[in-house]
Amino acid sequence: MCIRDSRMLAGGGTDLEPRQRAMADAIAWSYELLPPELATLFRRLGILQGGARLEEIEAICRPESDLGIDTLEGLAALIDQSLVQVHRFGESRYTMLNVLREFALGQLADDEFRELQARHARAYLALAERAQAELSGRDRRRWLDRLERDIDNLRVAVDYLIDHELADEAMRFAYAMWRLWQTRGMLYEGRAVVERVLLLDGGSSLSRMRAYEALGGLAYWQDDHEGVTEAYQSALDLARELGDPLEEAKALHNASYAPNLRGDTARATALLEEAGGLYRMYGDDVGLSDVLTALAVTREEDGDYRAALEAARQGIAIARKVGNDSRLSW
Repeated sequence: MCIRDSRMLAGGGTDLEPRQRAMADAIAWSYELLPPELATLFRRLGILQGGARLEEIEAICRPESDLGIDTLEGLAALIDQSLVQVHRFGESRYTMLNVLREFALGQLADDEFRELQARHARAYLALAERAQAELSGRDRRRWLDRLERDIDNLRVAVDYLIDHELADEAMRFAYAMWRLWQTRGMLYEGRAVVERVLLLDGGSSLSRMRAYEALGGLAYWQDDHEGVTEAYQSALDLARELGDPLEEAKALHNASYAPNLRGDTARATALLEEAGGLYRMYGDDVGLSDVLTALAVTREEDGDYRAALEAARQGIAIARKVGNDSRLSW
């Protein structure tokens, strides 16, 4: 997706209708009256899709380090000129009307535009990874809401990483985002992104393994048994190559979903018990609570209700201890 497709208002072209020309002239007049540092901040804000929070504005537009102005004061000045709007969703979010954003983009020199694109992608990768760490905790909903408000920025960011063949960053992005895609009904979109990411050459084995994990998770929620099997087996193969026991435990747990979908609970149970043994050995309670939940299900499907109940009780106790509300609900 190109975020600078429309430059209609940038130069007030001769093909504009009179009303459009008047609007373009009014915007240009307001822009030309801005002090240089505010004009630069205005231009840079055009890179943002649907606005942004203060944290991302600071990382991408750099008002203080590049322009020597206080971020809030600069934004307030642009708000006073009706060039920026502020909305509050618990946190302030700064937006521009589309017509103003198109004008701002049109004022960017090509080298400035390319640098802002790179900063934008880095900033939203950082947001996605920060959120991913919170999505199994008590603030899960708040972080999902935050990501969804920035979905257009996130889409642009991952497209940039893919188009520029930044394989490792793109794979990390796919892994960080898959729970949002799964939880908020974006399964087809998310899977399409992950499949594009996995076509890229390069990237670390760890990042590629996690991208396969994201693909397997999305395939599972699409009820694609073959896709689940292939993706999770690829992730398990890479985990074993890495030699990290906790990554292997996680991959074993994920790999158990494929035989479980086929009704092969014996194979699923064996994979889960192997994963649980590694989690116990290395003291990973979060992973162990996940495995115990899955074991309770497979034991119940086998008709071993006493073992199922014991696994569920252990899983509940651990999930409460570590604050894993998502797993506790299961």
